[in-house]
Amino acid sequence: MSDSENAFVFKITVIGDGAVGKTSLIKKYTQGSFQKDYIKTLGAQFSKYDEEIDGRLLEHLVLNPETMLSSSFGISLAKQNLCL
Repeated sequence: MSDSENAFVFKITVIGDGAVGKTSLIKKYTQGSFQKDYIKTLGAQFSKYDEEIDGRLLEHLVLNPETMLSSSFGISLAKQNLCL
């Protein structure tokens, strides 16, 4: 099996009200860190996390669109069924 046949790619969009912990959740999952101080996310945050399970590569692409959901980009994401 080639690497491309052995890999899974997950595209995840995290949405929700402001100041509820979306960025903190993403950072904890992708970087293993947590910051107590609140810093508002401006624009969008993209994160990537790779993990190997049973010899298969799992690639997670995480988008935190924050203020972009009302934009055409956010609407485009929803139309492509990337919002979970």
